[in-house]
Amino acid sequence: MAAGQGDTTKIIGREGKIAVNTQSMLNRVNMYESTGIRREIPPDYYGRFKEAFITEANEFTACCLDDTTPPKESLGTGRKIEFDESGNRTQRGRL
Repeated sequence: MAAGQGDTTKIIGREGKIAVNTQSMLNRVNMYESTGIRREIPPDYYGRFKEAFITEANEFTACCLDDTTPPKESLGTGRKIEFDESGNRTQRGRL
Protein backbone atom coordinates (compact mmCIF):
# COMPACT_ATOMS: atom_id res chain seq x y z
CA MET A 1 0.00 0.00 0.00
CA ALA A 2 1.17 3.50 -0.70
CA ALA A 3 0.46 4.58 2.86
CA GLY A 4 2.17 1.57 4.46
CA GLN A 5 1.27 -1.96 5.42
CA GLY A 6 -2.44 -2.78 5.42
CA ASP A 7 -2.74 -6.51 6.19
CA THR A 8 -5.89 -7.80 7.90
CA THR A 9 -7.11 -11.29 8.78
CA LYS A 10 -10.31 -12.65 10.30
CA ILE A 11 -10.57 -16.20 11.64
CA ILE A 12 -14.12 -17.22 12.52
CA GLY A 13 -14.94 -20.28 14.63
CA ARG A 14 -17.93 -21.76 16.42
CA GLU A 15 -17.19 -19.99 19.70
CA GLY A 16 -15.83 -16.67 18.50
CA LYS A 17 -13.48 -15.00 16.05
CA ILE A 18 -10.07 -13.38 15.89
CA ALA A 19 -9.61 -10.17 13.92
CA VAL A 20 -5.98 -9.26 13.25
CA ASN A 21 -4.96 -5.70 12.42
CA THR A 22 -8.45 -4.48 11.52
CA GLN A 23 -7.45 -1.07 12.84
CA SER A 24 -4.11 -0.99 11.06
CA MET A 25 -3.06 2.36 12.48
CA LEU A 26 -3.12 0.79 15.94
CA ASN A 27 -1.77 -2.73 15.12
CA ARG A 28 -4.44 -4.42 17.21
CA VAL A 29 -5.46 -8.05 17.49
CA ASN A 30 -9.07 -8.34 18.65
CA MET A 31 -10.30 -11.66 20.07
CA TYR A 32 -14.08 -11.94 20.21
CA GLU A 33 -15.01 -14.62 22.75
CA SER A 34 -18.03 -15.55 24.83
CA THR A 35 -16.55 -13.57 27.74
CA GLY A 36 -16.02 -10.41 25.67
CA ILE A 37 -13.41 -8.80 23.43
CA ARG A 38 -9.71 -8.86 24.31
CA ARG A 39 -6.93 -6.89 22.64
CA GLU A 40 -3.29 -7.81 22.49
CA ILE A 41 -1.07 -5.09 21.12
CA PRO A 42 2.50 -6.02 20.11
CA PRO A 43 4.91 -3.40 21.47
CA ASP A 44 6.55 -2.67 18.10
CA TYR A 45 7.14 -3.89 14.54
CA TYR A 46 9.85 -6.32 15.69
CA GLY A 47 7.44 -7.77 18.24
CA ARG A 48 4.95 -8.58 15.48
CA PHE A 49 7.45 -10.36 13.25
CA LYS A 50 10.11 -11.59 15.70
CA GLU A 51 10.01 -15.25 14.62
CA ALA A 52 10.15 -14.34 10.93
CA PHE A 53 13.17 -12.06 11.49
CA ILE A 54 14.96 -14.82 13.42
CA THR A 55 14.26 -17.38 10.69
CA GLU A 56 15.48 -15.01 7.98
CA ALA A 57 18.64 -14.18 9.93
CA ASN A 58 19.39 -17.87 10.49
CA GLU A 59 18.81 -18.74 6.82
CA PHE A 60 20.96 -15.82 5.66
CA THR A 61 23.78 -16.79 8.03
CA ALA A 62 23.63 -20.43 6.92
CA CYS A 63 23.80 -19.36 3.26
CA CYS A 64 26.85 -17.17 3.96
CA LEU A 65 28.67 -19.83 5.96
CA ASP A 66 27.77 -22.76 3.68
CA ASP A 67 27.86 -20.79 0.39
CA THR A 68 24.37 -21.95 -0.59
CA THR A 69 21.50 -20.22 -2.38
CA PRO A 70 18.82 -18.74 -0.13
CA PRO A 71 15.44 -20.53 -0.20
CA LYS A 72 13.53 -17.81 -2.06
CA GLU A 73 11.39 -19.81 -4.47
CA SER A 74 8.52 -17.32 -4.39
CA LEU A 75 10.85 -14.40 -5.19
CA GLY A 76 12.46 -16.32 -8.06
CA THR A 77 9.24 -17.64 -9.60
CA GLY A 78 6.93 -14.74 -8.78
CA ARG A 79 4.29 -17.19 -7.49
CA LYS A 80 2.73 -17.41 -4.05
CA ILE A 81 3.53 -20.56 -2.06
CA GLU A 82 0.52 -21.81 -0.13
CA PHE A 83 0.11 -24.17 2.83
CA ASP A 84 -2.84 -26.02 4.36
CA GLU A 85 -3.98 -25.81 7.98
CA SER A 86 -1.40 -28.44 9.00
CA GLY A 87 1.50 -26.53 7.46
CA ASN A 88 1.84 -28.85 4.45
CA ARG A 89 2.48 -27.25 1.10
CA THR A 90 -0.50 -27.22 -1.30
CA GLN A 91 -0.95 -26.40 -4.97
CA ARG A 92 -3.64 -23.80 -4.23
CA GLY A 93 -5.22 -22.30 -1.16
CA ARG A 94 -8.42 -23.75 0.24
CA LEU A 95 -10.97 -22.13 2.53
